[in-house]
Amino acid sequence: MADGSREVVRTAPTAADRNETDRVIVYIDKGLLTTEAEREFVQGIDRMFAATSTYLQRKFDPTFRKTAKPAYYLTNRAGISHAESTRIFLNVRRVIPSRAIVIHESVHLLLMKNPDAPRNRSDLTPEEDGSKRSADLADCQAGQRPLTIAAMLKRTVWLQRSGMCQSRRMQIG
Repeated sequence: MADGSREVVRTAPTAADRNETDRVIVYIDKGLLTTEAEREFVQGIDRMFAATSTYLQRKFDPTFRKTAKPAYYLTNRAGISHAESTRIFLNVRRVIPSRAIVIHESVHLLLMKNPDAPRNRSDLTPEEDGSKRSADLADCQAGQRPLTIAAMLKRTVWLQRSGMCQSRRMQIG
């Protein structure tokens, strides 16, 4: 695990508020957000995860991942925002002003091919996958999608507010 992640997971039951939706579990370190802001943040993560999954045409497979839902941790104790095979750690100082990071890390999580491997690309040798070029490629793939997915979400919000049909809303989540 990356810097501080293990401690965040270990202390989450007492140091964070646990929120669960149909698709995700979100832990938010106590005292970071108001109750209302927490509720809105959790709803936003749920919508972004659904939109990312739809856009990538990748589902979170509980059998394959060996856990029911992905877990997101909003904290300032885990270093930079990063994804593992079943967990995403979000740095509060970066994510609150820019929610696109949630989509970026969700792309990483959903594109992982082998959750048990220390690497993400089963189509490459361990040496190739561990190279900076492979890491740059994975980041580039994740970096290109947040704008497209965010645009989908904004369009959906506009359609909902304007009273347009429900089918558009169902398209992303």
